[in-house]
Amino acid sequence: MIKRFTAISRVLMFVSLAICTFIVIAYIRVAAISLNSVPNAIKMNISDILTVAIVHLVWGLIIEISRNVIKIGEKLGIKSDEVSLEDSPWKCAECGNVNSSKCRFCQSCGRPKHADLNPGDSAPWKCSQCDSYNPASSAYCMSCGKPKVGN
Repeated sequence: MIKRFTAISRVLMFVSLAICTFIVIAYIRVAAISLNSVPNAIKMNISDILTVAIVHLVWGLIIEISRNVIKIGEKLGIKSDEVSLEDSPWKCAECGNVNSSKCRFCQSCGRPKHADLNPGDSAPWKCSQCDSYNPASSAYCMSCGKPKVGN
């Protein structure tokens, strides 16, 4: 999806640039024909040309930056079509509890958010003081700070 957007955006930029070039040529012809108002027409044309050129420059830079970000992501193994924003709450498949999007484990039963987590991460521990579930890699309770029993 992102690649298609970038490709479409590049095509639109070049089409817009071609139209802009055509308009600039038309401005120059009009200025050359109307010799009486040449200085005013040239001033107006130069300001218009500079504005359009700056907009196209910025647009082109944004497109190139997005292309480079996609390339870097793909080199790291991230496919641009698979990137998703996980900003919504998730429902635990084990107990049905609705958890915050930032929670990696269910706050009710401790089940991992994603089934494809490493086996070491899939064994959360329950704090004996506050009954909160914590990731296996955590040495202290994330809620109350009590050390993990059995380190």
